[in-house]
Amino acid sequence: MTYIFDSSAIYSLISRKEYGYFADSCTIYLAEYEYGNILWKEFYLHKRLGAAQKKEMADIAEKVFANIEVVDTSGYIEEVINLGAKLRIPSYDASYVFFAMKKNAVLVTADEKLTQKLNGVITTVSPDKLFE
Repeated sequence: MTYIFDSSAIYSLISRKEYGYFADSCTIYLAEYEYGNILWKEFYLHKRLGAAQKKEMADIAEKVFANIEVVDTSGYIEEVINLGAKLRIPSYDASYVFFAMKKNAVLVTADEKLTQKLNGVITTVSPDKLFE
C-alpha cells in the first residue's frame, strides 16, 4: 500500500519516533514548510516543545524529507484549485488529495475535519491507525 503523508501525519509520527512508515511513501514539497510551521507553533506559540526537542525533531525531519519521495506539484495548480473548490478544502489540502488520487495512495492525516470531508472521495487513515 502506498501512503501519501501530510504534514500533520509527519509531525505525529516523528514525535513518536515512528519512522518506518515513511519507506516507499511520499509527500508533497509543501509538507516540509508546513512541518516547520507546526514546529514553530509548538515551540514558540504553545510552548509544548523545548529547544532541544524542537532541534531533535527538526533534525529528524531533515532525514525524513531527504529519504521520502517528495512529489513536485508544479504544473497542477489549476487542477488542485478546482479540486479544492469542489471539495471545499484549501488548496494545500487539495494538493495532498490530488496526488493521493493520482498515485492511488492512501492519505495519512491527523486532521479529523479533513478526513470527514474526504469520506467517500479517497481513502484516508489517521497516523494512530497505522499502529493497529
